[in-house]
Amino acid sequence: MRAPRIAVIGAGPAGLGAAHVLVRGGAEVTVFEGADEVGGLARSHVLWGHTVEFGAHLLLRVDPRIDALWDELIGDAYVSVPRSTRILTGGRWLRYPYEPLDIVRTVGLAETARCAAGALRRGPDGPDLEHWVTARFGRPALELFVADYVRKLLGAEPSEIDAGFAATLLGFARQPSLAATARRVMRRAPEPPVVRPDGGVGELPRRMAADVVARGGTLRLGTRPQALAHRDGAVCGVRVDGQDERFDHVVSTTSLAVLAGGLLPAPDDIVARARALRLRGVVLVYLRVHGGVPFADQWVYVTDPSRPVGRIANYDAWRPPHAPAAPETVLAVELGGADDDPLWQAPDSELAARAETELRDLELLGGGTVTGWHVLRLPRVQPVPLVGSGVATDAVRAWVEQIPGLTSTGRFGAFANTGVHESILLGMDAADAVLAAV
Repeated sequence: MRAPRIAVIGAGPAGLGAAHVLVRGGAEVTVFEGADEVGGLARSHVLWGHTVEFGAHLLLRVDPRIDALWDELIGDAYVSVPRSTRILTGGRWLRYPYEPLDIVRTVGLAETARCAAGALRRGPDGPDLEHWVTARFGRPALELFVADYVRKLLGAEPSEIDAGFAATLLGFARQPSLAATARRVMRRAPEPPVVRPDGGVGELPRRMAADVVARGGTLRLGTRPQALAHRDGAVCGVRVDGQDERFDHVVSTTSLAVLAGGLLPAPDDIVARARALRLRGVVLVYLRVHGGVPFADQWVYVTDPSRPVGRIANYDAWRPPHAPAAPETVLAVELGGADDDPLWQAPDSELAARAETELRDLELLGGGTVTGWHVLRLPRVQPVPLVGSGVATDAVRAWVEQIPGLTSTGRFGAFANTGVHESILLGMDAADAVLAAV
């Protein structure tokens, strides 16, 4: 029997997760990637001799499939460190995801009492983040811990954001109610360590791609399909450079907005729903800092709405435990958001100066000296889950799922904020389903 020919669009974590399973399942796999290297947003690059990523990327070994992949492709060539993420809000430090006892210690008894009283006056539940939080924790908790962060990250009010955002990015999945919070405090479950391969997060997709090729798969970099070939209502291949290439199945990890009405004709209502899904850009300013910085967290979130700084990645925090401090480190500072934001349009030198000034004002540089900078703009990389976006994505996915020969998966295929390991697992799950069907 002929091996099924399967095309995978996108060589990010989800696409490579799918290709990894497909090629081992006996399929003839071709991966198309528009960029000149694999990894998508999970790529690593070298600045001033330091390996850095596109901001903050979370990698955990919390799934047996990830463990098996890791042991085979990475082995012992990685560092594992306790996760340390904090929020700087109003000059006060809080651990992230939020920890109830830490909140009491940090904000004080009076503020905690106000939150507790607000929690007893919880409002009705609803489809938006504001109602979701106030229904479970009260309005004071919304104002103190959620609202400013959401406005800065997504450029929208909590009342405009879908309630599902609470579970995907704010850490409430671990404590979705006061009762769940109390149970978690009693159990004191330890946090899993975060891991990073030698060579950075991008080393994992690089090795995954190499393994796919070694097992007979084909990787075509710098090649972006213009459309999906289709016949009698079924997808039968991809169109590249004006020519149709035949495949038995196509796995797409591109965004739903590109897929529906872009790569494949779609009904007007599906196109409208897909195009209404909003993605926001991120400006990254890398600062080369000589001398130690006064915090050891991998990531710091700054919630103050008057500050353009959102999240800071500290690459010195990936040193192995007990290793001596390096003479210099690199900080990746996230600024701005929407493509029409004034910060997005500002000259690189102005952005670098602004990032340094903000960090000094926040006392996050200590006695460190900035000796270099690099600016990177990442357009349309942050999903903005507005109210109704869940309904829209469900409708688009339902339309995709009824098309023979096509599977959509991955971060933008799910329109979700997923970590690298979660994206890999999405791709693996999609590949399992494809192999069962072809």
